[in-house]
Amino acid sequence: MKKSVAVLKEFVEKNRLKPMVDVVWFAVLLFGFHFLWKYWEDSWDFRLFTDQSIFIPVFDFLTKLVFNVSDYFVSFFLGSHYKIIGHTWHFENGGYVEIVNGCSGLKASFQYIVIILFFSGPFKHKLWYIPMGLILLFIGNIIRITGLTLVVFYYSSYYLFTHNYIFRPFFYGIIFILWVIWVEYFRDGKIKNIRKKRKSQ
Repeated sequence: MKKSVAVLKEFVEKNRLKPMVDVVWFAVLLFGFHFLWKYWEDSWDFRLFTDQSIFIPVFDFLTKLVFNVSDYFVSFFLGSHYKIIGHTWHFENGGYVEIVNGCSGLKASFQYIVIILFFSGPFKHKLWYIPMGLILLFIGNIIRITGLTLVVFYYSSYYLFTHNYIFRPFFYGIIFILWVIWVEYFRDGKIKNIRKKRKSQ
């Protein structure tokens, strides 16, 4: 087994396939976690050794937080041209945007954590890089939701298109960029080598 792994590593290095292997591993982690999450959500209803979802309090907290922060920006852009019922903005044109648990960004946050944890790199950097990334994902989620409310208010017919093909890729694009930065600058002590080169110049 060890011999096979060594041969595989040698083949990858010889043919300079490391970047391709990294991308494939990133995709496996991203989509693998997605399908496992959906199975856990749909088939097990997030139950873990109990009959009650362990994520309900977390979802509720994040959903409320995301809505309240987003509402600050929605009110800045739209003034008083809407009313709030629960976690839903109702607009004068009849459109509305509801913030549900799936909008909390919790799944994407877990995906990001899993990806960084499963890629090599100094653990001391992961201790600050993961929380920093979670903050950026939260900001990205606020931008996404605020953008969707503006679309519904001004161009409601484009809601589904922007939701599925602009803001969703934008959200996962943040995860991809954070991963690229980690691989390029922090994995395998690369950040140390960069600092040494700068000092020697």
